[in-house]
Amino acid sequence: MSGYNRSIFTQLRTLVLVFILCCAAVVLGMEANFAKLLPYDSDFIIFGLVVSCVTVLFALAGFLRSTPAGDSICFFIFGVLWVAMGGFSVDRIGGVRCIDLVGQPLNTGNTITNATASVLLDAETHCKQLKVIMAFSWAEFAIMTIMFIIVTSLTIRARSHGAHSQVWNESISDLPWFGTWVGEDRQHYQPRYPMPAYPPSTAYPPGPNGTPQRIVIQAPPPGESVYLRPEDGYMQPVSGYRP
Repeated sequence: MSGYNRSIFTQLRTLVLVFILCCAAVVLGMEANFAKLLPYDSDFIIFGLVVSCVTVLFALAGFLRSTPAGDSICFFIFGVLWVAMGGFSVDRIGGVRCIDLVGQPLNTGNTITNATASVLLDAETHCKQLKVIMAFSWAEFAIMTIMFIIVTSLTIRARSHGAHSQVWNESISDLPWFGTWVGEDRQHYQPRYPMPAYPPSTAYPPGPNGTPQRIVIQAPPPGESVYLRPEDGYMQPVSGYRP
């Protein structure tokens, strides 16, 4: 579409979705690496795999189409999931210094299933990867919370400026940024409301470009009043004493 100009909020949202997708992909890769340790720490590993997979799908779907209501609900739900993921990570490795685990084997219970995995993944490597997961989990929670506040605020603002309750179910790309109106920063936008009709040309004299000129009524001298004569079509205000 020629002349298409993406709104400020749409550009910001696209960058945020890219950030969310990258963070979730990193966590997904590390949790997949931890899958070889199963059944060791199965609750943390399975929860991390599910949350990161669903977040990747949400980010990909968000590039196609969404609404303010859908974005608000999803950002809130995923914010709760990622704060839980961050709490999981803090519980696992929050107060541990990875440098103190150099050369130590990872204690997974010495089961037959993960005996080989324990050798390939030492305690120091496991600790560093958990730290990375913890950092990205808190980053996801922070960006989800910020976007939830922004989307909710912009939608409420648009509704208070005349968009009515339908704005919650309209395209998220039409949501205006702070300080702008709906469609103001989009060149392809065409107003859907009827434009006010100008009065007839007999009421106001036309200007150079054909549009009616404004009549500037100056303050009359003391003791006089300004009145318009209907018989003249209000073309020129008259100053003087009313008979």
